[in-house]
Amino acid sequence: MFKSLKDRFNLQSLKCDWYGSWFWNGFYIFKILMYFFLLIDFNLPLNVMLFAATHAHFQRRRIQKYYRIIIAILCLALLYHDSYLPSLKQILAQRSNLTGFSLSYVTEFLLDFVNFKLIGLFAVAIVIVKAASLYLRGTTCVILCFVLTQLVSSDTLLKNFTKENNVTINTNFILKNKDLIAQRGTFNNTNLNRYLEAFTKKEDSRSIEVPYSLESSFVPFNIVLLTIDNVANQDLSTFNANDVYALKRFNLYLTGFNSVTTDFNESKLRLFQSICGQKKQDNLIDKRNDKCSLIKMIEQLGYDAVAFFNSQKELNSIADKIGKYTHFPVNLNPYVVKPRVLYKGSDRKDIYNDEDIFNSYIRYVGSSDLLSFAYIHSSSLLNGNRDNNFEVSYEEKLTSLLVRINKFIDRLEDLGKPTLLIMVPTAGAALKGDKTQLKGMRAIPSDSITNTTAMIKFCGMKNLPHTVSLNDPVSYQSIAYIIAKTLSGNIYSEKYPLSLEAFSEDIPRTELVGETDSHYFIKYKDKYFYKTTESGSNWKEYVR
Repeated sequence: MFKSLKDRFNLQSLKCDWYGSWFWNGFYIFKILMYFFLLIDFNLPLNVMLFAATHAHFQRRRIQKYYRIIIAILCLALLYHDSYLPSLKQILAQRSNLTGFSLSYVTEFLLDFVNFKLIGLFAVAIVIVKAASLYLRGTTCVILCFVLTQLVSSDTLLKNFTKENNVTINTNFILKNKDLIAQRGTFNNTNLNRYLEAFTKKEDSRSIEVPYSLESSFVPFNIVLLTIDNVANQDLSTFNANDVYALKRFNLYLTGFNSVTTDFNESKLRLFQSICGQKKQDNLIDKRNDKCSLIKMIEQLGYDAVAFFNSQKELNSIADKIGKYTHFPVNLNPYVVKPRVLYKGSDRKDIYNDEDIFNSYIRYVGSSDLLSFAYIHSSSLLNGNRDNNFEVSYEEKLTSLLVRINKFIDRLEDLGKPTLLIMVPTAGAALKGDKTQLKGMRAIPSDSITNTTAMIKFCGMKNLPHTVSLNDPVSYQSIAYIIAKTLSGNIYSEKYPLSLEAFSEDIPRTELVGETDSHYFIKYKDKYFYKTTESGSNWKEYVR
C-alpha cells in the first residue's frame, strides 16, 4: 500500500514542460492594450509572475486540468485588481443600499460589471493572435509589450502618483480666494495628507458672525429651507432638467455646492450645524453642539420653527439620530389635513405627496402672524419608490417633483408675505458610474454625487432684474451665512436695496472635501483623489 502511495505522489508526476499558449498570449496582449488606452491599471511584477506561470504544462492530465482552472481564476482576479472597479470591500459595504432596489435595478447594476463591447473585442483579438501565432512568437511579443509599458512616456499613461517625483503641475498654484487653502507641490501622499490636515484645522476654528437681535425697522419675512434627497447636478444634467421653468425662477445659484457626504442623514446634520465650519465626521457626532445650531440661532431671533416631512420614516430618523447632536424644531408635521400617499418606499412605508406638504405649510403660515422658519424635506426621489407596486423611474419622479415645486413657488408669491426660499439637495442619486465607482455605489463621496446646486429665491422682493450664479466651491456654511446676512442686513427694507453681486462676494467658500464613514475625497489643483479613512491608507487618483 505504501509503495502504491509513493508511486501515486511521485515527484515525477509533477514534471512539466514550459511553452507559451496562444490564448494566454492573446489575453496579455489585449490586457496591455487596455492599459495603454487607460482602461485599466497594470501591476507589472504580478503580471510578469502570472504570465510566467501560464507557461507551465504538467504532463499528468488531472494535475494540468486543475492547474489551468487555478491559473484562469488568478488571471481573472488580477484583471479585476488592475481594473478601476470597486473593491469587494466597497461592494460589501454598500450591500444595504442594494437591498432596497428592485430586481431590475439590481440586475442592471450587476450588468455594469460586464463590458460586453470589450468581451467582443477580446474574442476578435484572440482570433487574430491565433492566426498570427503561425508567423510570430506570441511569448516574445508579450515580453516586448511588458517592456513597452515601462518605456512609454508617463505623461500619456495613468501612473502611480504616490512617488514624490511623479507629477509636477504648476507648483506655485495658489487659489485666490482668502477662504481657501493654498495648494502647492506635487501629487503625493505627504502633500495630500498635509492639505487635508490643514483643511480640518481651518474648518474646526471657523464660524460665521450671527445676529443676536433684529433692527427696530426690520421688515419681517419668513424663511423656508427645503431639502431634497437624491439629486445632484449630474442627475439634473442627465435628464436636461436644468432648463425646467421651476429651476429658473430662483435668484441666486450656488452651482459649486458640496454636500460633503453621500449619507442623507449626515448631510442634514451638517446643514443644521452650519454656523460652524465643516467638521470631520467623528467630531460632528462626538457630542451635542448647540453653538453651531442654525435653527437655534433663528429661533433666538423670534422665529417660530416648524418642520414638515413627506416621509414618516425620515421624520423618525431625524428625531432619533440628528436630534441627539443638534437643536431641532419641536413642532413637527402640523398637518391640518392628512396628506395623500404619493409612493410607497422601498420599505413599503408611505411617501406623502409633496404638494400636500407644501399646502400644509401655506395654511400654517397663512394663519399665523409670527415670524416663521420652516424646514421642509422631500424623499420623493429616493430609489425604490413605488406606485401601485411598480417602481417609478427617476425621470418621472424628478419631473413630477419639479412641477410641484413650481406650484409651491406660485403659492408663496400669492401668499403676500415676503419669504426667503432656500432649496438644498442633500446628495445625488449616483445614476451614472465611472471607472472608479459603479453607478448606485456611494462609498466614495465623489463630486459627481456630492456636487449639487443650492438655489435661493427672495419671494416678494421687488427690483431684482437678473440672477447670479456663484461657481466657486461652497458648502453648508454658505447657507448659514445667507440666512444670517438676510436677517442682519434687513434685506426686504427699501432702505437697503439688494445687490446680488455684492451679496454673493462675501459668501464663505469651502474647499471640495468629501467624507463618508469609509472614504475621503478631495480636489487638489486640477485632479481628484480619494483614500479610505483607515489609518495609514494611501491616496489614489479618482479616475473617471
